[in-house]
Amino acid sequence: MNAVGEMELVLRGYQIPMVENVSLLDDIYDCIDLSDNEIRVLDDNFSLRTRLTTLVASNNHIDKISS
Repeated sequence: MNAVGEMELVLRGYQIPMVENVSLLDDIYDCIDLSDNEIRVLDDNFSLRTRLTTLVASNNHIDKISS
């Protein structure tokens, strides 16, 4: 739980190069924090998340975001 009472998954600072297999996570997170990693592309991995309202991706190297 984060400070505003949302279920949050924090993956900050792990030097993650890409986001894969988000569909394997249960749809229980309101917020996913991917800041301070090495992510270059955000693709359709998050499209099936109905509960997700906040995606934090600051301090990455994102040059492509899928529609």
